[in-house]
Amino acid sequence: MQKFFFLPLFVCLSLALHSQSMRFGIGSCADGENGNNDKIFQTLEKEKLDHFLWLGDNAYYTEKDWQSEEGMLAAMQRRHASPALASFLQSTPQLAIWDDHDFGPNDSDSSFAQAAASARVFDKTWLDNPTDLDAHGDLRWNLRMGPALFVGLDNRSHRGPKGTQMLGKDQLRYLRDLLKAHRDAAWVFIAVGSQVLNEAEVFENYCQFPERDAFLSMCHAHPGQVVFLTGDRHHGEINRSLRGSLVEVTSSPLTSGTYAPSADELKANVNLARGTVITAQHYTIIELSEDGLSAEVIFKDSMGKELLVFVIQAQGLE
Repeated sequence: MQKFFFLPLFVCLSLALHSQSMRFGIGSCADGENGNNDKIFQTLEKEKLDHFLWLGDNAYYTEKDWQSEEGMLAAMQRRHASPALASFLQSTPQLAIWDDHDFGPNDSDSSFAQAAASARVFDKTWLDNPTDLDAHGDLRWNLRMGPALFVGLDNRSHRGPKGTQMLGKDQLRYLRDLLKAHRDAAWVFIAVGSQVLNEAEVFENYCQFPERDAFLSMCHAHPGQVVFLTGDRHHGEINRSLRGSLVEVTSSPLTSGTYAPSADELKANVNLARGTVITAQHYTIIELSEDGLSAEVIFKDSMGKELLVFVIQAQGLE
């Protein structure tokens, strides 16, 4: 097992926040077909987490499913009826964002005809999410937990073709206002389905959308430590921005098949923390220290064996 340490590049500020430890889990890509390994949820239940945050592709709709709201709801209910998963869902507080497979067809965007119906199904399914679908027309949410602000962003409802937008102007304003209102947050965890810091133009990541510049600028401006939480890729990794202190934890997959990044992607992605790629089914634990000065990011396999520990050292606020 390897251990990595990341020291942010911004000027350190003195810490002034309430001491509070926190231990939560993240993961994505939980296909329930083809005999996939739902025993991972038995392992997760034993972790006794403060909460678990699903990072998209939490279920996999088929073409038959996404034809109607009733079909998507039935598919989600079938997925959650797995005994190991059902027990985990009952035992641990759950938060969630979505991505293409629990939204609609593969790589689908806001042009998907059943987008509104899909959002209603998701909103009914993940009841712990503090969403307001009627007010926003999407599944964005935020939750403050002591020194940490959690933000769930919707990367599907306003998404256009590559080269246009992924989140949209209104959702970016929402994030800007949140970051201003929570400048005292020592930690900001932003969950979004598509990778943010990967510089290789692959699959559906954010570097292929011009609005990323504005998104990253507002995140760089926050005085606390901003950590992006993403899934989608069927492998895990850590990215960190060369300019500033931003970190991204990609955790994928829970039960779906695994795929390693290509040699070309590894070469192009200058933000990748070398040696952090995980090509096994896994989940990830993030644990804030009692003093709030650091966080351990622990990748674990389906049996709970540690695969990688990455430590983020962050200074707080005056």
